[in-house]
Amino acid sequence: MNMKLSAVGFALQSAKGAAKTQPDFMGPVAGGSLVTFALEQTEDELTSAEIVGPGEFRSSAAAAADYESRAWPQSVAGLLYAALGDIDSSSGTAPAVKAVLTTALAGANNDLTFLAMAGGTAGNSITVHLDAPDEADAELSVDVASSAITVNLATGSGKAITSTASQVRAAINADAEAKALITASLAPGNSGVGVVTALVATNLAGGAAAGSGGTYSHVITPAATVPWATVFGKKDSDLKAAVDCKLDELRIEWEGNQPIKVNATWAGCDADYASADYTPGLDEALLDYFRGIHLTTATIDLDGNGYTGGTAILGGSLTIKRNLAADIYSGSMLAGDIFEAALEIDVELKVRVPDLLPVRLLLTGAVDGTAITGTVPYGELDLVFANAPDSLELAATRVAWKAGEPDADPKGGPAELTLTGRCYGSTPASVLTATVVNAHGPY
Repeated sequence: MNMKLSAVGFALQSAKGAAKTQPDFMGPVAGGSLVTFALEQTEDELTSAEIVGPGEFRSSAAAAADYESRAWPQSVAGLLYAALGDIDSSSGTAPAVKAVLTTALAGANNDLTFLAMAGGTAGNSITVHLDAPDEADAELSVDVASSAITVNLATGSGKAITSTASQVRAAINADAEAKALITASLAPGNSGVGVVTALVATNLAGGAAAGSGGTYSHVITPAATVPWATVFGKKDSDLKAAVDCKLDELRIEWEGNQPIKVNATWAGCDADYASADYTPGLDEALLDYFRGIHLTTATIDLDGNGYTGGTAILGGSLTIKRNLAADIYSGSMLAGDIFEAALEIDVELKVRVPDLLPVRLLLTGAVDGTAITGTVPYGELDLVFANAPDSLELAATRVAWKAGEPDADPKGGPAELTLTGRCYGSTPASVLTATVVNAHGPY
């Protein structure tokens, strides 16, 4: 028996008791027990004529599955649906793409990203002009004419520009006409403390209309219940399928530009052995998958006001836990039903930072704060992995961020922070929205 010859797959069921005979998706794994039984077998603690006890008894056998695979565009959408519970699939239409402009100004910590508010090609006509007035003591202001945004930069007594990137961002986002066209944020890796330079009127680019031709968009959000599924495991000639399963935990993680790892833990009611090899609807063994290099958009808002702390992402993870509970009924070794409990969605990001102002902000409520605040700071997160024509977006609008101090190091080196946060929200979509664009129709 060769354990290299292993694979795992799953198929979503229409209802409990409607087990599937073949997987919708199947592919290789990086590890895990695949489909197994978790046997509850304990010693019966009784007195005995011998020094050892009389024996053991079995009370339950829970069907389960756990494995590490990769973020294939089609199966990862199914897994997110299995973990969250609600999905809205388009009818073969890819979503419109928003136009964007990221500056590359001379200097440090002074670059900005301007993102069109609406998707589509219209965003490509928006221009941003950072104008340096030829006058002393000019005040920072914003003018909008049609789709042309002009930021009149502040100057000092010697006519030198004094506006920082953070100030420009705040001015644009505070102007009603400008913020109707774009949202301004600090470019990745920029703290915003640097003074900007003049920029000629420059168009946003990359905006694209909603497309068609076999590309589907799936918007996945939390629900009170999750769908039933059948999970298929193959270890060489050993073939088992766990039926009437629910996804208990889904962890999506990556480091640097390496492959995105997908760790899935399922709880099931029963498992069946098979004699013939499985025939999946889609064999993903040779298909491309998302990797860290595909991270095209990363928006980290630490305080709800757009503060990024100049963070540059090194890696991270998002974990969805359903905290399932299985009911073992008297007279049966197997689970009779599986119930969802509290939903927990946790984020962890490893980031490079130019200073420790993010820690200070999260502790005190301000980058120049001096006293610990009793108010929890809530921010946002939006990550987009794009490997055309496929994409994966994970967005949360109310994240309770925390960060610890990095250790001093005699060898020196840059500062690295680990940001952790739990996702909350008043609506399912505000807790977490996962959007997957792929070639698969409705799930």
